[in-house]
Amino acid sequence: RKIFLDSDNMFDLDHLFDIVKTQVDELVVVLTGQLLTRPWCVGEIVIAHVTHNRLFKIICDDFTPVVLDSVADVKLLLEESSCR
Repeated sequence: RKIFLDSDNMFDLDHLFDIVKTQVDELVVVLTGQLLTRPWCVGEIVIAHVTHNRLFKIICDDFTPVVLDSVADVKLLLEESSCR
């Protein structure tokens, strides 16, 4: 089996979501304090979920779950953090 690490492909972000959609069967998500502030990470998780890939999580001590009431909240979270 092949393993794809998203940091292996940081030069081709446009292609990253397609790789998750077509070549990934299982996604291991390392839940850190910064994970949900990175739009490409959130996109990978959403695509894996929508395409019914198996998701596994590793929860780090600095991870804090985010409770969002609407899609607008998600957009605001990503816009505020994308400059970091």
